[in-house]
Amino acid sequence: MTRIFLSLILMFSAGCLNVNIEDEPQINHLGIDDAFHEYVLSFEEAWGHQVTNTDIVFVDSIPGMVLADASTSPSGGLIRVDKSKWLVNHWDTAKKVIIWHELGHAVLLRDHVPQPDDSEAPVSIMQPIITVRLVSDFGKDPGPFIDELFERQADSAALTWRCFD
Repeated sequence: MTRIFLSLILMFSAGCLNVNIEDEPQINHLGIDDAFHEYVLSFEEAWGHQVTNTDIVFVDSIPGMVLADASTSPSGGLIRVDKSKWLVNHWDTAKKVIIWHELGHAVLLRDHVPQPDDSEAPVSIMQPIITVRLVSDFGKDPGPFIDELFERQADSAALTWRCFD
């Protein structure tokens, strides 16, 4: 059971594109799928702002072991979540970490931080691979992860078009 669970979490590698698409046409905003609302609301509460101009939608498939990816452009952010991979994960904390990670890219304009060694405790949900240890540590004490996520966001002037106070 542990091996299967670990495999599922590793499947949720944060294989984020975090692409800034310069030539992208205006996004037809799709909104946020109902499955993600509770995670977005908790992110907004921790951040103190409302997420705007960012869509979170299910897609049929994302190649490889990637569960979700994010892209940004001047017209907004788009987070795509592989529906079949999402539905096999029943660990709510893992889902929260994954959505917060992608919002870190799409809304806070954060890049990945270096992946810690196996012997080191994770310090950021912005590491490129979401591990069981990261999710477990976040579930026990999310405070340090929340502080790191929002303290290292991109310059606030760049974020003004992404949120309402």
